[in-house]
Amino acid sequence: MKLLVLNCSGYYEFPAGIKNIEEFVEFANNDSRKFIKMTMYNLDRCVAPYFIEEDKKTVYVNLGLVRCIEEISGEVMPLAEYERRLREAVRKKCLDCVNFEGNPDDLDGHYDSLSLDGDCWRYHKRDEDEE
Repeated sequence: MKLLVLNCSGYYEFPAGIKNIEEFVEFANNDSRKFIKMTMYNLDRCVAPYFIEEDKKTVYVNLGLVRCIEEISGEVMPLAEYERRLREAVRKKCLDCVNFEGNPDDLDGHYDSLSLDGDCWRYHKRDEDEE
């Protein structure tokens, strides 16, 4: 699914009828409304470009304050599917990490740091003599 990144931080669905970044820029440049209704994905329990369907919300964006726009490919899924895939990623990536606390089914501490593709900003490989 194609998503918009506004101001280098917020992840949004395209407004209805708009399919790509070029159409969005044309819309933003020609629309007389100051605020437009958009759907935004919350990042409290996920790492981009993977998003949780239940964590989206309706927001109103002030088009006059948008400084940068980017289009990305993202994947949106239900929470149960996200958690299933996150558990798989924990088992593949985290078991030899110094920050891992022993239970691969406990996802606390992983939601906002471990991507479903295995990238983790908190990962530090445990030395073999630390085991």
